[in-house]
Amino acid sequence: MRIIFGDEIVAYTDFGLKTYDGNTWNAFADTLKGEDDFIRDILDDPSGPIWISTNTGLLEYYHSSDVPSYTTHVFPQGISQKKQFYHLSLDPDGELIMLADYGAIITYDLEDEWLVHQGSTGSLYTKDIAVEDDGTLWAARANNISWWDSIRGWQDVADVTEGSLVQIDDAGRVWGSGYGATGYYEDGEWHTIDILNPHASSSFTVNGNGGYALNSFDIDIYGDPGHMERTDSYGIWEFVPGPVSVEEEPEPLPVLESTAYPNPFNPSTTIQFSLPKAAETTLSVYNISGQKVATIAHDYYSAGIHSVRWDAMTDSGNQCSSGIYLYRIQTQYADTSGKIVLMR
Repeated sequence: MRIIFGDEIVAYTDFGLKTYDGNTWNAFADTLKGEDDFIRDILDDPSGPIWISTNTGLLEYYHSSDVPSYTTHVFPQGISQKKQFYHLSLDPDGELIMLADYGAIITYDLEDEWLVHQGSTGSLYTKDIAVEDDGTLWAARANNISWWDSIRGWQDVADVTEGSLVQIDDAGRVWGSGYGATGYYEDGEWHTIDILNPHASSSFTVNGNGGYALNSFDIDIYGDPGHMERTDSYGIWEFVPGPVSVEEEPEPLPVLESTAYPNPFNPSTTIQFSLPKAAETTLSVYNISGQKVATIAHDYYSAGIHSVRWDAMTDSGNQCSSGIYLYRIQTQYADTSGKIVLMR
């Protein structure tokens, strides 16, 4: 599954490619189906076409409400006998970078110039690649998570068995995994995620709240190199890394303000409170011994001033006797309390 057209999900199904716009699934390039056109990867080029890698070639696809157009770019002989390409990426120069059979890294300049990356001979069984904004190429290789230096060759940052994942997040961290090490590379240092070790991960996503979710599984390390099978699965794990930059000053905690009128009261009083930001809010009343006698509000309130009336009744429907009572207002970020006096 991929994101295309900015915000639509595209998925490959038995009936071809389908896009989901948040409400319905729609046909997309639905002529691409069947064993001969088995889809390996999809890449949306923001400045141009959608690239679709299939068993029969690399398709340059332009979507149109009238007649969608395809251009097929045939892989030259000797690059890949099986014509299977994966993990399509774009470098800063707009060239396509992809993985071929047995981990060869291929670049394509979009003008029929295909090149085998000079580091491919040391990258057999590479399972994943990623490109930083500055053009640095990363790879999950047979025994390492590495980046390519044009002078010194592959520079290893983590030792793994059967590298299976390398991906770059929006904060610039490089995430990598293989059997024996899963973690991320930041500011020149590799950080291992202990809870995921020694298991491997192959799928990575962001949850929107600063957390990163990765799957976890074992590998049969005694199988053939490049064809190792997964064994036990350990589900999906979530991890929140440390800050990327210098720690900012913490925001001051929001302050709740409240008052009650009339006070003393008989037979009812109104409790007014001001929320600095929207929140689920609970307003309860307690007797002087600390026992809760009534919950008079429990709802999601917007930021601003709100008022709740209390008629001196308990939750069980009985009238409260004269005396001193305490009200408490609770939210997930702050709470406050006040004293009210009932005089019958």
